[in-house]
Amino acid sequence: MSQEISAITWASKDRSFLLERSVRSFQDAIRRNGLNLPLFVAGPENDAGIDGLTVIDKHRLCEHLISKTKWAGVSPETIRFALLGCSESIKNHIVDTGTNRNALLLTLMDKHFLCVDDDVVCKFADMKENIGEDAVFDPRLRSLISIFFNDRDECYHAVSYDEDPPLVDFLSAHKKLLDWHKIDPGSGKVVATVSGIHGDSGFGSPRSLFLSKINQLELYENAIKNRLILRYTSIPVATDNPRFQAVCTGFDNTMMLPPFLPIGRNQDGVFGVAIKACLPRALIGHVPWVIRHDPVPAREYPDGEMRIWRFRISEMMSIFLESFYKLHAADNQSEIYDRYESVGRYLEQFAGQEPNEFISSLRRLCMPNLDIYTDYLRKISISRTDAPTALIDDAIGCIDYIEHIKNDRTFCIPEELLSGSNLADAIKSARDLTFKYGTLLRHWPAIRTAAANR
Repeated sequence: MSQEISAITWASKDRSFLLERSVRSFQDAIRRNGLNLPLFVAGPENDAGIDGLTVIDKHRLCEHLISKTKWAGVSPETIRFALLGCSESIKNHIVDTGTNRNALLLTLMDKHFLCVDDDVVCKFADMKENIGEDAVFDPRLRSLISIFFNDRDECYHAVSYDEDPPLVDFLSAHKKLLDWHKIDPGSGKVVATVSGIHGDSGFGSPRSLFLSKINQLELYENAIKNRLILRYTSIPVATDNPRFQAVCTGFDNTMMLPPFLPIGRNQDGVFGVAIKACLPRALIGHVPWVIRHDPVPAREYPDGEMRIWRFRISEMMSIFLESFYKLHAADNQSEIYDRYESVGRYLEQFAGQEPNEFISSLRRLCMPNLDIYTDYLRKISISRTDAPTALIDDAIGCIDYIEHIKNDRTFCIPEELLSGSNLADAIKSARDLTFKYGTLLRHWPAIRTAAANR
């Protein structure tokens, strides 16, 4: 049965000023559009000071779910990992936004809801080329458009916004795509939607510029620094490509959506891969609208970032999930509970290897992806005769960096875990996190069942 978007939510990152700015902008749009939508936030307790915003008490939710999942053999540590993170995140100051997203999933059961980052402003623009055009299936996301800018003025003048944000139309676009089903061959349903972005790219690295068609040196030099982008599709798109960025997203939480990786950056990227692993026939939708992503203060990439390949907790977990999916690509008919059990067991077994074998196995999984990426960069350096020399130099520099890091003893050990730790401790933490996320995936259906019966 079709559902309306029934709530707007935030996964807060302990930035009260930005959160209040975002909430107020949405409250104004809700009032102007004549809507009656509840607002929820999961995050630090100091978010409770914003009128009209319901703060989810993660500690209370945690204790409730611990008491309700004993029958299923779910350990309290697994619940706490999902909603509160773990000692690694505290010790190494690793972000835990995934715990807040999990709290939203477990609170808004059986709902369609919108989730926005706390540095998003309620400004929307419709980027559709043809009114009323139906969604298309685009497995390679070739319809995704990315435009880069020299400076903020140029970026902000690239899109015109209505004075009264058309929130009703924006929510309707997400709702319509969440209802979309792919007809055979290969049936599937959209379970989550992504908005286009105008402003800060939200990317941890500028290396997406290697994919661009930039041919001006000044634009390239500015773009690798300023993080500014206009990224969108001009038609509604459904895809089985796992690329997912949760700056502003819609969720069909009537489905058994997977849990977010509780700690680490790019946990939304891991979520996209987890969808593919746990729900092999599920699709991700891209609505042809952009929303303003406007962090304060403005961010910039560090110098030299184009040539650096980083390996983080999110990259490690994505590799494991991709590996599972490739091994079980032909098995997309199993019951959903069995699928979660299989994915979770796979991660637990991988983590159960001895430390040296764990890292060796991880490196074997990582190498083919790196080889594909460096081959792509070599093709760019040869074929992009119109590209700025600086881009070609950076591509070659990135290849050299990757070839060098392959021989380093820290290769494929997440950089967050290496901070302040010796090598043995970092490997132990990597194994522990892999095991914990595997256990969380395995018990996730039981945890959701308990949350639904609150």
